[in-house]
Amino acid sequence: MLTLGIRPSILTLVVKSGREWDQLSHNVLSGSTDAPPAWPSGPNSMKTAAPDVRRKGRYEMGRSCDAIRIYFYPGHPGARAMFLAEARTKKEVRQVRELFDVVGQLAEVVPISSGRVMSYAVQVQGDTSLFGKVECLMKAQFPFSLVERNFSEVTFQLVRTLCEDANGEIDELAECGICGSADPFPTRATIEWAAEEEPLHLAYCSRCAARHADEDMARFAHGLIRRDTQKLRIPLDVPVMPMPDMGADSDEIELLAATG
Repeated sequence: MLTLGIRPSILTLVVKSGREWDQLSHNVLSGSTDAPPAWPSGPNSMKTAAPDVRRKGRYEMGRSCDAIRIYFYPGHPGARAMFLAEARTKKEVRQVRELFDVVGQLAEVVPISSGRVMSYAVQVQGDTSLFGKVECLMKAQFPFSLVERNFSEVTFQLVRTLCEDANGEIDELAECGICGSADPFPTRATIEWAAEEEPLHLAYCSRCAARHADEDMARFAHGLIRRDTQKLRIPLDVPVMPMPDMGADSDEIELLAATG
């Protein structure tokens, strides 16, 4: 078991309950007493809030006018929490993954770490009761768990420290192009070039996006890109288009949320 000096406000030491895991997790999340359905799988089993953001060296500082369009996805501010559990066996690893596959049908979920230390960032819009349900399940099943609301860079540093001590693996998160901080739910922009097949993916943390927000989507996107540390000189007449939503189907989410 992990033994670390962590302040009490973010530490929840829990004891396994012995109830059957699949039945318990289904009942708590859905409020149902029926047998659980098959676990979801496929591309919609977990909403990922950001694509792989690559800062490739061949995108030279100050490059300019060969952009042909910008796809833009403003982040949706919501209540956030980070959930972490120590998975000591393959069975516990599977249980954690299955739990957050289900959570991913009701909220935005992004994995932060894997291996023995498994952690996920979760963001919900409006009602935050889902956080309490997930916390209840983790208390019932795992000997060691953490729940941190309104996480920050300090939270990510805590996860890194735990992973170093337990040989866990940190998943790559998008880094803000303005301040460099990691954000699992960033505002995203993708620039397509006239002469290159591979687009440039950019990300901006919620704090920087809020600071430079604009009601006009084109001005919002160009304003963030203009402040990017890569010093991209994109002409203001380059069109900005909404980025396709990469999340689960909205009808499916509404149906699942109605059962909670």
